[in-house]
Amino acid sequence: MVGFMNNNMTTFYLIRHGQKEKIKGDPFLTDLGKEQAEKTGVYLEDKNIKAVYSSNYNRTKETSQIINKFLKVEITFDEKLRERANWGDVENQPFDEFLTEWYEASKNRWLSKHERTTSHLAGENLRNLIISLSKKYNDSDIVIVIHGGVIADFLRNVLSPKFIQNLIKDDPYLLDSYIKECSITKITLNDDKFDLIEF
Repeated sequence: MVGFMNNNMTTFYLIRHGQKEKIKGDPFLTDLGKEQAEKTGVYLEDKNIKAVYSSNYNRTKETSQIINKFLKVEITFDEKLRERANWGDVENQPFDEFLTEWYEASKNRWLSKHERTTSHLAGENLRNLIISLSKKYNDSDIVIVIHGGVIADFLRNVLSPKFIQNLIKDDPYLLDSYIKECSITKITLNDDKFDLIEF
């Protein structure tokens, strides 16, 4: 699915942040979200994790830092891993309107309202990072702490709509809602092929 050759398999754990505060803007984790991150760190502790990459929003930074208490590797924060839209980006926008625009942008992958990143570009940002990291960390495991929307956008870029529909037994454009807090989407990149291992 991608145009380069890599002789070793790299495994990526794509982790959605823990439960966040229900406020606009750039919220932090709730107590439950912190607990979710702790449990994720315990689960990952015995894996061969070489590095952690994370979006630089508060909820992902907190999640990655809690997880990394168990991994003790370098964390890199990258604004290109941010969600393509955040409730609160548009002043006084009702939440229902935000959700409607989100769904529209999920269906029309190149649609951009209010100068936001498109769904396709959000997915490509993650895809490009994964390709780059697979060259840097051959035959290793990498954690990427991001957002449900970014994971969904990436999967839409590398998997067919039919595959996604069969995976969730639902509208493929609702994929985001199936990616729960601190869930792990495990993928491998071997040579030029992405494989979805766990979802």
